[in-house]
Amino acid sequence: MNSFTSEHASDDGQSAIFEHAAAEYLNKAASVDPALLREWRQPGGFYRRVRRAIGFLPGIRRKTANVDGHDLRYWDAGPMNKPAAVLLHGFSASKENWLNAVFFLARSHRLLVPDIPGFGESSFVPDADYGLDAQAARLKAWFAQTGAPKAHWVGSSMGGALAGLIAATSPGLVRSLILMDSAGVAGEGLSPFEAGLLDGQNGLIAEKPEDMEAIFRLLSGRNGGSLQNSILAALVARDQIARAPVYRHLFREMILSPELPATQWAPKIAAPTLVVWGDADKILDPAEAGVLASLIPGSEILMMKDVGHLPMLEAPARTAALLKLFWSRIESSDDAK
Repeated sequence: MNSFTSEHASDDGQSAIFEHAAAEYLNKAASVDPALLREWRQPGGFYRRVRRAIGFLPGIRRKTANVDGHDLRYWDAGPMNKPAAVLLHGFSASKENWLNAVFFLARSHRLLVPDIPGFGESSFVPDADYGLDAQAARLKAWFAQTGAPKAHWVGSSMGGALAGLIAATSPGLVRSLILMDSAGVAGEGLSPFEAGLLDGQNGLIAEKPEDMEAIFRLLSGRNGGSLQNSILAALVARDQIARAPVYRHLFREMILSPELPATQWAPKIAAPTLVVWGDADKILDPAEAGVLASLIPGSEILMMKDVGHLPMLEAPARTAALLKLFWSRIESSDDAK
């Protein structure tokens, strides 16, 4: 891991890029029918039963917290007396993205893994605010209910922007911070996903079964297995397609958030921070890792070779190893004080 000390990204430049991208996307994207949102209910089916079954696996405690009118579902895994770590998923995802990594981490840490409100098994409330600031406030209220005084926070993609915002606004909750292929900055180039947004297409929202395999190809790096992608696509397709109108609404709320450009919060982060990126990410361009790291004083950067947008899903053992290494450094430093 190396320190990164390039010049800070321009606040005005980053904000202008995000404003332009949001305007282009919203001008061309399909609209969301408010009636569909009001009538929407959690999808049933096989994947819902799989989710519930995971909560009975050894070492995983399936819990619910009520936050701002939402039932927030989460896993509380590992020994209660170990250092706490919060793992946040990204857009169109859920806590299950972290499952394989949890198995590698649960002996050394207490893991708190939520479905962010609006996603996974957590509630979606049609009239609620789902901007980043509102979602960060819900996560802080949830964390207060877990009894953990402070935690290592790890955020993937959208979850990275939320973890960073929490670290900037509530430093007392954050022992360390890992931002993994995080939303919040723009680079000089465009990833395939980002280029699609400018044409009004969101490559992470499935409308039909065949979209799911395309999504997993987009998420995977150079070594993403086609067989694994096919299995995962078949498992989650029905659930994901049912969520399409909700995802369109949640994405709109997110990209209109004033807090989306990381220039709004990243320079205020005081916690030890590691920026992690898959060097084959096709969702958020790998060059954005350097932009994000340049905004956070004293941050470090680590690129994962041949990995795509979801290191914890594609390379769970490697991901868990780098998390534990970073956490152990922080914990050893804290113990020495």
